[in-house]
Amino acid sequence: MLEESVRQSYLKAMGVTQWQLRTKQDDVPDVPDVSDVSDKPTLIKGLKWLNKTSKNGLLVVLSEQRKELTPESRQLMSKMLKGIHFLPSETGFAISGETASSDEDFSLNSVKAILVLGNEAGRQLVKFSGAKIVPGTEYFSLASRTIVITVHPDDLLSNSDLKQQTWNDLKRLVQLFNNN
Repeated sequence: MLEESVRQSYLKAMGVTQWQLRTKQDDVPDVPDVSDVSDKPTLIKGLKWLNKTSKNGLLVVLSEQRKELTPESRQLMSKMLKGIHFLPSETGFAISGETASSDEDFSLNSVKAILVLGNEAGRQLVKFSGAKIVPGTEYFSLASRTIVITVHPDDLLSNSDLKQQTWNDLKRLVQLFNNN
C-alpha cells in the first residue's frame, strides 16, 4: 500500500484533487461475472504478452503501433497505476493487433480486468480478439473480463484537458475490478 503523501502526489500529477469512488448503487451497470478467472484456461488470439505475468489481476493493453512509450509517458502510466493502487511491477502488459496474432495463444488465466490505452488498441482488441460491448453499458468484455478503454499516455501528455476523463476511467476500472 502506498503512503498517503505519495498517493496524493500521483493524484496531483493526474490533475485530480479528490478520490471519489462510487458505490455499486450509483448507476454502475452490472458486468459479467469473472469468478471463473482461474477455473479454466482462456486462450485469446490477437494479444501478445510484453512481460508474461499479471500478479495483481490487471492487464494493460497497448496497440502494436503505439507500444513504445516515451520516458515521460512511461512515468505517467506508472503514476496512473499507482494512483489506483496497482503496482506496475505486478501488472501484466500486452500489445494487441495483427502481428500479435501469432501461433502462440494468449492466456487470460491470471487476468481479472483489462485496461486498454488508446482507441487504436481498443479497436484492435475488438477486431482480433473478439471483445464485445456489454449490452446497455459503455464497457467491453473479453472472455468474461471487464475492459475499460482510456486515453493513451502520449495523448494525455499532449492534451491535459483529457486528465479528468482519464481519471474517471481509472476510477471506473477500480470499481468494476473490486465488484468482480
